[in-house]
Amino acid sequence: MAKTKGDLLLTVARIGITVVHIAVAIGIAGLVIASIGIFGGYGDFANELTAQGRATGIASIRGAIGGMFLMAFASLLCVSGFVRQLGRMIDTVGHGDPFIPDNADRLTRMAWLALAIQLIALPMAALAGWLALRLDEGVFELRSDFSFTGIGLAIVLFILARVFRHGAAMRDDLEGTV
Repeated sequence: MAKTKGDLLLTVARIGITVVHIAVAIGIAGLVIASIGIFGGYGDFANELTAQGRATGIASIRGAIGGMFLMAFASLLCVSGFVRQLGRMIDTVGHGDPFIPDNADRLTRMAWLALAIQLIALPMAALAGWLALRLDEGVFELRSDFSFTGIGLAIVLFILARVFRHGAAMRDDLEGTV
């Protein structure tokens, strides 16, 4: 197979994947820093909000914020895994041989990760709504969106995985007959 060295689209895709990995690392670092700030005693965030009359129920707010942080962390790990799988697929395209069983497996993993991201968004949205009722407006904004587009992406990836698996099997059969 011919290698596609110097392909602008693949170069841009690799750069994009690197940017996403950096953004995920920054997001994880931000969650760690925020967790230390809120839960590590460097400022008792929940107590301060309650003292100002801007929130009620310190323990439940602290637990809800902790839950949001854990779900955000899990979501970021899923994004990182998704992009890692995509990067490996891009590498096979760059080597000129993308229709291999490994890529079918990568597409399946990407589909499960896309689905996991959407499933994590459901309790995050519920928790964000619960917190919004207990915090005064302007304390901070919480958003978590479930997306039917994300579910559609997962379905398309599951189907593409089957296509890749079938194509790889057909190619193996064809090579076996030659």
